[in-house]
Amino acid sequence: MSVYLRLFNHLCRAKHMEYVATAAWIMTRALLDGDSRDMLSELRAIFEQVLRFKEVQDEIFAGALKEIDARAAEKKHPTVKVSRPSFANTVWKSQASLKLISDSYERFVQHFLLSLANQSDGDLQGLGLRLDFSEYYKRQNSQLRTSMTFQNMRHASRMSLL
Repeated sequence: MSVYLRLFNHLCRAKHMEYVATAAWIMTRALLDGDSRDMLSELRAIFEQVLRFKEVQDEIFAGALKEIDARAAEKKHPTVKVSRPSFANTVWKSQASLKLISDSYERFVQHFLLSLANQSDGDLQGLGLRLDFSEYYKRQNSQLRTSMTFQNMRHASRMSLL
């Protein structure tokens, strides 16, 4: 009887360990484990640039709508002159903001792609290849040209097995 009881205990522990291993795998894949915190913060920085881009886009759109309304009002009442900020000012400010956002975004994405290329996990390396499907960033950054090759990825995956 004790043999069966021990076997049952081992099976229960094995099932529990399977859940623990699955949870650890999910945490790693979701970039929530300790080793992935840097990659998660890089990804967060990229998304912050996307949100900043959306804010500037919303400002341009709102400015364009105000300009349309102001011009329609001028057509209705040509004798009444209302001072309003020029839409050109909105465009100039937005253009400067977009340049900063664009430069930051590109720098963050290149760094993230380098981080993915240097991972031992083949799936993360493949993600880097898929994110740069047109090889735009690979052409922009010489480090990406060497690190995002199948030969380098194969070498990195072999090293992770050792």
